[in-house]
Amino acid sequence: DLLSHGTPYDKALQIVAEKQVKEEFRQGYLDTFLPENVLRAFRQGRETLRYELMISRDGVEYYWMRITARLVPLEGDGSLRMLVYRQNIDAEKKQEERMRLLAQTDEMTGLFTKAATQRRIEDCLRENPGRLYAFFIFDIDNFKQANDSYGHAFGDGVIREFTRILRGHFRADDLLGRIGGDEFAVIATAADEDAVKAAVEKLRNLCAEWDAKEEYPVSIAVGHAMQAGRTMTADELFMEADAAMYRNKAEIKKAVGGIIR
Repeated sequence: DLLSHGTPYDKALQIVAEKQVKEEFRQGYLDTFLPENVLRAFRQGRETLRYELMISRDGVEYYWMRITARLVPLEGDGSLRMLVYRQNIDAEKKQEERMRLLAQTDEMTGLFTKAATQRRIEDCLRENPGRLYAFFIFDIDNFKQANDSYGHAFGDGVIREFTRILRGHFRADDLLGRIGGDEFAVIATAADEDAVKAAVEKLRNLCAEWDAKEEYPVSIAVGHAMQAGRTMTADELFMEADAAMYRNKAEIKKAVGGIIR
């Protein structure tokens, strides 16, 4: 129904690109299979063309397809033919994506690993330079001692419970990472600096409440940095938030008489 009988090849290609191919793959599809590009590739010595794209039958549900075209010259009239093989590779691509995400995800918490967190923060800053971001670092103080005293099962429980608290406090599209055994990082968009300050206060109260529970004899320190009206790199955000976190550690230590539980 999409193409009528006798539609010229180049016109048909344009129609398929517009009506069925997902937008971000359209130009690559045309660049690969437009007649002039096919002829140029053949003259350069290529015998096979291949392109992977997302395509749809109804313009709503897209799936992955690999198109492989074998270029075959006909000796009789000197024309060039393409033998095209279309392969549904949706399951293969989804498995690749699952494996990619698994490699970037901390097994215990489901949060991003340190390397993945760093890369994604760099992406956020590069792609949205004018946006206000709030960056937070959390550290579970005295975790090693508590882990040694109460056992690894207790320590794992602490990590999972704090992860649950972080997930409950931040939005689904905020970026949460576990950047060390007992360290976590979050980058989130904010409306303004007052909203960030309010969030910091709420987080500190949240950490203090968790610290007060007898079953968790550990303290939570939090530091933050903002990209507000200035251009900052991921490393600069980390350094500024880390410094603020250590100031918070000192405040906690002073508040409990020089001993961090």
